Amino acid sequence: MGILQQNETSVTIFTGYLGAGKTTLILSILQDLPTDRSVFILKNEFGDLEVDKELFSLQQSRGKVAENDAGNSENKSALSGVKEILNGCLCCVLVGRLANALEEIRDEFHPDHIIVESSGTAFPAPMVWQIKQLEGFRIDSVVTVVDCLNFTGYEDTSYAARMQAQYTDLLLLNKWDLVDDRALDIVIDRLNDLNDETPKLRVQRQKDTSTGKERVSVDYKLLFGLNKSWFMETDSQKASLQLTEGMRSDAGIQVSSLKSAAVVEMAKDAITSILAKIDKEDVYRIKGFINRKDQSPLLINWAFGRGDIEECDGDMVKIGDGVQLQLMGPMVKGAIKKIKESLDITDAEPVAA
Repeated sequence: MGILQQNETSVTIFTGYLGAGKTTLILSILQDLPTDRSVFILKNEFGDLEVDKELFSLQQSRGKVAENDAGNSENKSALSGVKEILNGCLCCVLVGRLANALEEIRDEFHPDHIIVESSGTAFPAPMVWQIKQLEGFRIDSVVTVVDCLNFTGYEDTSYAARMQAQYTDLLLLNKWDLVDDRALDIVIDRLNDLNDETPKLRVQRQKDTSTGKERVSVDYKLLFGLNKSWFMETDSQKASLQLTEGMRSDAGIQVSSLKSAAVVEMAKDAITSILAKIDKEDVYRIKGFINRKDQSPLLINWAFGRGDIEECDGDMVKIGDGVQLQLMGPMVKGAIKKIKESLDITDAEPVAA
């Protein structure tokens, strides 16, 4: 089975806990997709900042170099558009929004395929159930990205992380190359305890020929067209797929945003050093952007004490004014205070998402 099925729009759901690397992996996959395919990204964020939409817009603007009908080179991309749904999880708080969004995307953009990137604390089963009720859509697969560097730290305390590992068609082992063999064996053992039937695939790294930089890589042919059996449910399984009254994403995860009109006078390395000092046990994820005086803005994608800080050069769309950062974790308010002080920001207060 290929990416497409006639008369239906295929939907792939990407899940994975906070900072697992879902967005980075999807961005990499988009680079490899044939440009004659049309793929739309529907992204769900628990907080209130449209940060990753800018990353996807940058990817779309770069595209691939292809020859048009006139024989001239032009940039093309399989990405046809991006939509973000903020301020809650599609699996619980925002029940109903998923169906509406999918139908709007289909009717307006007519994509061949839609990738739904869930929030980090979402349960996949309720989303599958919602999509199965829609005419004209087909669940292609559920793919879960596992952060091998941090999984054993949050798996014991996060019900969502366990559910994501159980209700899936494929487990992608990300950051496995950042742990030793013993630690990786422990992660795989824990995953097998939760789900010993689902394939587990290591995410590889390869050199990007267009930038010369290393990027994560998974063959898209392994991800699309899976259509495995777990969501072809029997009557006895239907109850586990349907929405549970009062279901919510992980308790104990705070989401707070730092918003300021300030323009920071600081080098990229200095800002990297500030974020590196934030305790990864207190803050799981930091994402957003920082505008700097007489320097390129910075796009922040930080998870569990490490991550990417990208300078937004001439091919970047406008990302907004000042400083906007979103933090997720058990204790984010203290970290926001430290960041404000380090960046010398005086005009902002934390905003709970």
